[in-house]
Amino acid sequence: MSLADALEAAAGALPEEAERIRPANGDAVRLLAALPSEGARRVAAWLVANRPADAEELAEIWCEEPAGQAAFLGVDESELPKEGRKLLRRVRHRLRSRGVATPEPAPAPTVARLAAVEEELQGAYASGFDPLGARQLWWLEPSPAGTRLFECVIDDARGVLSFDVYQPTRSDLRRFLKGLTRNPSLIHALEPAVAKALLLRAAEQQASDRPAPKRWISRPVAKNCTSRVSTPTARSIAAKMRVRTAGSSEAAATMFACWK
Repeated sequence: MSLADALEAAAGALPEEAERIRPANGDAVRLLAALPSEGARRVAAWLVANRPADAEELAEIWCEEPAGQAAFLGVDESELPKEGRKLLRRVRHRLRSRGVATPEPAPAPTVARLAAVEEELQGAYASGFDPLGARQLWWLEPSPAGTRLFECVIDDARGVLSFDVYQPTRSDLRRFLKGLTRNPSLIHALEPAVAKALLLRAAEQQASDRPAPKRWISRPVAKNCTSRVSTPTARSIAAKMRVRTAGSSEAAATMFACWK
């Protein structure tokens, strides 16, 4: 399509400018002289948006005159398609290289976003009872270094059979919890306060011939913990649990199968 054809198409799309576009008969210089400044800007904007190749030819002619330069510099880049924006930037670059002052495009608006707040891992879980009446408890608590995993085996008749504290990475902890909760018929979710209460109740029944675990934390449970904290991965935590159940009956081994 020639520039004259493109201007005729612009006349059809811009009724207010049509009476000045058509008499110019495709003559870009004559058209620029006939159009008011706002009309010239609208014609330039329409061609840049709809006929970028013809708009570039028009820009080469119009930008020889201040009125033509103003018309192209007045086009709003934000309303243009990609090809139109690229063309307008080329026109502005050529004008700048000739010493013409060009406005800098306004920066794209940005929406301020708060930094993502990392999800706090929390919760507690309990296994069912094994044939000897023992059950396993886990609960999570935040700490300055991350999230601590507390794990114990309790028996209401024999007391606290084992007690451990871990400081796994968040990814290890997520993987461990995913495996732990895979079978809700074997592992039950409960409130951390309930898990602690069960632990304290078992501690009150600690058998005289069975000393409390070395890493047992006196009440309030997990508060101001000063004991040494180990840092195994979720895989080693699960492996340790499997070892603990190795001496139990087949039913007990089945109970803890969800960590395999």
